[in-house]
Amino acid sequence: MTSGYALLAIGGVLLAISGFQFNYWFVLPGLLAYGAGLAVVLTVNDPVSLSDVLEADHGQAAGVSATAEQFGGSLGIAVLYLIFHTTYVAQLHATMAGLLPILTPPSTPDSAMILSLPRAPA
Repeated sequence: MTSGYALLAIGGVLLAISGFQFNYWFVLPGLLAYGAGLAVVLTVNDPVSLSDVLEADHGQAAGVSATAEQFGGSLGIAVLYLIFHTTYVAQLHATMAGLLPILTPPSTPDSAMILSLPRAPA
């Protein structure tokens, strides 16, 4: 099981390093290592979680194990979405703040109604 977690860590590092590359071949090693790590960890997880439980309680223990897996996955997705959304909104606000001087009318009274937006050709 330790080797599975090591593969997950290696895959995560490879994915983080290759995250700024826009080529599939740079991302592929991280995906393969991460997938192999998940295969090892998740295959071993159920028997390990049931090994110390009485046979009469295997159903409950399997349910708790499956619930913990699902909760961990959903929590991870929620945290990743929170990071993505926060970053996206911050960049959106920064972009809009950069566009604000272009969209506001000039302060001189003669040209108060003229915006400094480029005009479409007639």
